[in-house]
Amino acid sequence: MDRAKFEGVFSPLTDEERAAVFSKAENAFYSGGDVIIKEDSQPDAIYIITDGKMRVTKGISGSLSADFSGPLGLGELIGEMSFVDGSSASATLVADGDVKTNRLTHADLHEMIDGDATFAGRLYHSLLLILIARLRLVNTRILLPFF
Repeated sequence: MDRAKFEGVFSPLTDEERAAVFSKAENAFYSGGDVIIKEDSQPDAIYIITDGKMRVTKGISGSLSADFSGPLGLGELIGEMSFVDGSSASATLVADGDVKTNRLTHADLHEMIDGDATFAGRLYHSLLLILIARLRLVNTRILLPFF
C-alpha cells in the first residue's frame, strides 16, 4: 500500500487518524477492462488509485455508454459519492490497463466514524474537498450555448 496517497486524500485528518485509516485499507488489483464500480450498483467500499488509471463511463441509452470524465489516476479517490449519500453509483469505473488501489470498506469507515465524532467531521471534510475540486473541474468543462 502507498501511505503517501493517504496524506493527500485525507489531509484534514490527524496523523494518527490517517494511520488508523491506512491500517484498514487493503490492496486491490484490477486488469484492463475490469469494472471496479458499476453504475446503479451499491458500492461497499471507496478506493484510492495507487497505480494506473480508471475511466469513468455513464450509460446514455440502453447498452451504450460514454466516457463521462477522467481518466482518473494516481492518488484519486473513487466511490466517495455513494459513501457520503448512501445512493447507488452514478457512473461505472473501469480499469484502463492494470490498476492498483487501496480499498476501504464502508463498514470499516462507519465503525471509525461511530467511535469518534471529531474523526467523522474531519473525514467528511476530506471528502467534501474532493467533491468540490471535482465540481470545479466539471464547471470549467461546461460550454453554455450562445444565444
